[in-house]
Amino acid sequence: GTNPEYNLRAVVDAIRSRLSRSDPDALRKFDDATRSGKRIDNAYLEVSGQTRRAASARLAAVGQGIRVWNTLTGLGGAVVSAVTDVPIRASLLRYQGQSYLQQLGKGLLGPLTRLADSMDSADRKAMLSATGYFNEVSMGNLASRFSPDDTIPGAFNRATNTFFKWNLLAQWTDSMRRSTLESMAHYWGGIADRSHAQLSDRNRMALTRFRIGEKEWGVISKGITEADGRNFLTPQAVRELPTDLFAPLAHERINALKTGLLERFERRAKQDARELGWVSGRAKKLREGLASATSKLNERIAKAEGKSATELKDLEAAMSKLDERIDFAEGYWQQRVERSQNVGLYGKRSLRNAGIDEGRAYESAKSLRADVRQVSRDVERLKKELGKEFVERWQARQEDLAAFADQTDERVRMRAEKTAAEIGDLEPKIDRILDDTRAQMADRLQQFYADDLDSAVISPDARTNAFIRQGQQAGTPIGEALRLFWQFKSFGIAIMQRAFLRELRGYGPKASMSQARGIAMLMLGSLGFGYMAMTLKDLIKGKTPRPLDNPKTWTAAMAQGGGMGIYGDFLFGESSRMGGGFLETLGGPTVGKLADTKRLFDAAKSGEDVGAQALRFAVSNTPGNNLFYTRMAVDYLFLYELQEAMNPGYL
Repeated sequence: GTNPEYNLRAVVDAIRSRLSRSDPDALRKFDDATRSGKRIDNAYLEVSGQTRRAASARLAAVGQGIRVWNTLTGLGGAVVSAVTDVPIRASLLRYQGQSYLQQLGKGLLGPLTRLADSMDSADRKAMLSATGYFNEVSMGNLASRFSPDDTIPGAFNRATNTFFKWNLLAQWTDSMRRSTLESMAHYWGGIADRSHAQLSDRNRMALTRFRIGEKEWGVISKGITEADGRNFLTPQAVRELPTDLFAPLAHERINALKTGLLERFERRAKQDARELGWVSGRAKKLREGLASATSKLNERIAKAEGKSATELKDLEAAMSKLDERIDFAEGYWQQRVERSQNVGLYGKRSLRNAGIDEGRAYESAKSLRADVRQVSRDVERLKKELGKEFVERWQARQEDLAAFADQTDERVRMRAEKTAAEIGDLEPKIDRILDDTRAQMADRLQQFYADDLDSAVISPDARTNAFIRQGQQAGTPIGEALRLFWQFKSFGIAIMQRAFLRELRGYGPKASMSQARGIAMLMLGSLGFGYMAMTLKDLIKGKTPRPLDNPKTWTAAMAQGGGMGIYGDFLFGESSRMGGGFLETLGGPTVGKLADTKRLFDAAKSGEDVGAQALRFAVSNTPGNNLFYTRMAVDYLFLYELQEAMNPGYL
């Protein structure tokens, strides 16, 4: 609406007012869940974009610059941590009804294959386009996966995107999204021949979240795109289906349209009854006048002889024809009133029949005027034979007949225009309803894929950002402090919200074995791939992998796989190598770097030899220097020797 904030508050107030009267306990639970409406307010401020409006452009730019610097100096090995995307992706696809173990393998091999071979077949590209795929790399919003900044301007944005291409995270993310979308479209295309009742419980549960029920599935499942010999269910194919297939889904809207048409017809039927009364009254008088004139004319005919008698008989026939025209005009309105008794049958065919009747009535009115003019000419020509009295009476009747013809013509014309409008509007309106219904079904499938894609390859959404930003604008001291504090943590929060909460609450109010298995598989997968990520990082740094018999190893692995894969670098040694404490590490990379700078300054001030430490600090805070495939070479070929030379025994 024009005032969405007011409308939202009105809805919340109405809910609280209703609960306060009917169920005070439910009101307390509502207030606890929403923190007395604060969560709702924060969510609105986020989705309305108010948190992204900088209160101070300078302060916002400084904050963005610091966070971009942290990204460029801290995420060189992010692609290694991103391997934990694999079990999260498999968990989402399992929730839809697919095999968890099978998708673990595909999730790991798919991106690796993609990194090695970036070429796709033309069919595969067309299929991905039909599913609504877009290249996140080209959109330039990869930084939002790990940082509260979902919009980074100018040079900062270009530097961030280039960095993510260099550290291969861009290619990994794009490949994961492609393979996930392809798996979803192929899976649903493979079961598209099943009825809704034949789908598994998890299939139906996944579809129901996006309002795809039995009727919707019966139509959407026909939207198949073929690529490389396989079937894929795609939104584009749904958009190309014939509109007639969507009639059952548009039944209510079409009925509402026809109900409105019937209501208009009922109002018109009442008008027809009034018209019939007027026409019948006028027709009766005109018939009486014509009957009297015909009687007088027959008297003249009986006395006439020869040519005059023949001409008068022709005139009598023409006057009888006028009587037929009047009968037809009255009959048209009589037929309109009779048809109004069958309102329920009033549809497109009835409209067309009405159009035909009105066309005939219009032509009859024209003919009546022409016949009146012809009779008038004959009366004028035969006025000697007819007599002065007959001619004068006819002239009065002629005016009445002409007025009747004109008025009938006008009334029929008005009704014909209304009927033509109904005929012209009904089918286009039905076609628009069917087109709109088809677009809605395609959009639901598109939304289904897009939302689950963001749950498979986690990207923080408005819900996550509402939690992080707490309704605070960019460019405010509190807003920038929150953004700095939560940097690299938003990814873990998004995993908790989209993956773990889905497994906890996504199976309905009653606990089930599917729910228990889902949580167990997600946790075990995250644990295993978290350990894989840590081991790969240790090998890249030239370190010995952590021992399997140490409980801390598995704690760290769970943290890595459970959403702290990026921030885990800081929690488990990366930012603490210079002696930082837990609180400094918890405060985020900015707090950690400030603390490192202070310790370095204090050590130099006290006379300690800090050359090696300063070198390590400088290298660690040089953008791009920590790329995982160059870091080891730099360490062994240059950095270790230089540090040892500057401070013997440092290593």
